[in-house]
Amino acid sequence: MEKKQTFPEYLKQLRKSCHYKQDFVATNLHISRQTYSHYETGRIKPSVGVLYRMSKFYGVSVEDIFEHMDVCPSKLADKEEGEENREKNDFTEREFFYYYQNLNEKNKEDILSIMKAIMQTEN
Repeated sequence: MEKKQTFPEYLKQLRKSCHYKQDFVATNLHISRQTYSHYETGRIKPSVGVLYRMSKFYGVSVEDIFEHMDVCPSKLADKEEGEENREKNDFTEREFFYYYQNLNEKNKEDILSIMKAIMQTEN
């Protein structure tokens, strides 16, 4: 059985396959290079917002990134670098991710379609 690639390994592979330096990626993700380095070493976990920006930056699906996360959503960072603590909503991004992760593929596709449709009407 093949060993599953860890999130830090996956992140480093994504960056290297694009021939990017950590400084360049960090700047584009609006975080410090040190923070990004900690993501690649596994010292800290990125917030849901940073994970979303990573998916856009690297051109991979959010699902692909989440598949490499071996952590319950409640263990993800509560705030991004430089953000103050904010009031927690009853239904947070982490909760959304937790429930989304446990859906079957058809339901995931349906949820994403609904979200895309909503985003198109808001823009």
